[in-house]
Amino acid sequence: MSVKYKLSVLLLFAAALFVSCARAQTKVEPNAAKTQNDSPKAATEIKNVQSESEMPQTDSVEVQTVFDLEGTVKKEAKIPDAVIAVLKSDERVDDCFREKGEGINEAELFSASEIDLNADKKPDLIIKAKDACLFGANQGPFWVFYKMRDGYQKILSASGLQLKVLPAKTNSFNKIEIGKVVGMKPASEIYSFRKGEYRAVK
Repeated sequence: MSVKYKLSVLLLFAAALFVSCARAQTKVEPNAAKTQNDSPKAATEIKNVQSESEMPQTDSVEVQTVFDLEGTVKKEAKIPDAVIAVLKSDERVDDCFREKGEGINEAELFSASEIDLNADKKPDLIIKAKDACLFGANQGPFWVFYKMRDGYQKILSASGLQLKVLPAKTNSFNKIEIGKVVGMKPASEIYSFRKGEYRAVK
């Protein structure tokens, strides 16, 4: 067998091997393309998850439950004239009004916040003194008004430095804690709803 013949056979074998490899590569490429197509989709899904986690979340408006005498009310509520009239029956309030003189905006002496104390879906009112003429020595007045069908009823009047609405309930109404200073020491008094109004727990 001549060298030329052997060389021809080797060339034919090499050509056949090349064609075989090319066909195998052609079969693999669609899968590779599919993998490439899937990859951006997965990346997009991951990106979407990251985007959602980075999006600013709207904070739910929480109901204020702690009221410091000299602090601020986060969302002030309008005080009805009928409630102002009841507040004026308080001697401290009446004295303050007299001190301020005629023509004052009486509602500006107070801060009020709405809160549902007995889960009846009606806005009760927590009111605290705002003007310094209503403050006493290390204390000031707080009031709670219960929302009825035809108006409001005063169910608590207490003095202290802080009013806190507690999670615990009595007769469906949240208990209330009044923080104060007694003998230069911090103290507190718990009120629960009994017989139509808040009464100190003894």
